[in-house]
Formats: sequence, C-alpha cells, structure tokens
Amino acid sequence: MQMAADRLLYSGAVDTLAALREKYPDVQIGAITNGRGDVFEIPSLSPYFDFTVSGEEEEVFPARKPSEKIYQIAMQRATTLRGENADQDPNAWVHVGDDLANDIVPARAVGMRTVWLEQIDEGWRASFSTMSPEEDAARKALAEQASPDLKISEISELVAVLDESKWFEVGRE
Repeated sequence: MQMAADRLLYSGAVDTLAALREKYPDVQIGAITNGRGDVFEIPSLSPYFDFTVSGEEEEVFPARKPSEKIYQIAMQRATTLRGENADQDPNAWVHVGDDLANDIVPARAVGMRTVWLEQIDEGWRASFSTMSPEEDAARKALAEQASPDLKISEISELVAVLDESKWFEVGRE
C-alpha cells in the first residue's frame, strides 16, 4: 500500500507537508477524501496529519464530496481535537483541493478559504471514472460556479501562497 500511495502523490507533496508543519506548527492539517485511504496508514504522510475524514465512514456516507456535510464533519472533528482553544470561525480554515466541483465549491459554501491546485490535463480522470454522462455534466456545471481564493499549479507553491495570504498571522482578518 505504501508504494502505491507514494506513486499517486503529487510531486513535492511530502516536502510541502513538512514545510507547512515547520512553518505553521499550530495549524491542524487534515485529509478529506471520498476514498478509503487513510493517511495514518501511509508512513510518508502520517507525521503531518492531525485527522482524516473519509466519505466511506459511517458518519459521512452517503454525503461524500461535493456534499458540504463532509466538510462540516471535518471542522467538527478538528474542533474536537483542538478542544476549547479551537477556532470555530470557518474563515480560519483553508481547504486545498484539486477539483473545483468536489473541493472548492463545497468548502467555500461552508465558509472555508480555498486554494485550488489547478490541473492542466484532467484527462486522467476519464481513465477510471465511473460517472455517467449526466453525472459528469452536473459536475462540470458545479465546477463553473467555483471561485477559489487562491490558485497554484504545483503543490510546492502552497507554502509561499499561504505566506503571502497572511491567513495564519496572529490577528488575521
């Protein structure tokens, strides 16, 4: 599982997570996925994550991405982990995603700030997608509503754009 998972990671993902953890040690990092993968079972990723939410979990299913519920559960889970010091303001949250319909639209709908990892060629999706033509059309229509706060083309750009955004500074607006 480790080798397969590592092959599917974006180039620079582990280094970016390490840099985020070093630069922002008090920020919680979570994984929100529709899949069954668990970042805590992947040794290269597990040191960098505080929690994970899967669309396959009983608490979530069938409200998978792009449902807002999976994002609300993620915020609840992180708040529970953080305890009474948790920031309840969704604006304190940043969701980084590579899919406008599944990641950016619902995260924005619950008040999160968003960073879109823009993929130039999304043709890879067709090779394993089980979406019907109707589902694909609905997904594309949803994606047209998306307006990410920030956009990156490589995951390695994430720390720099977060620095520039000043979202994690004390006394942020």
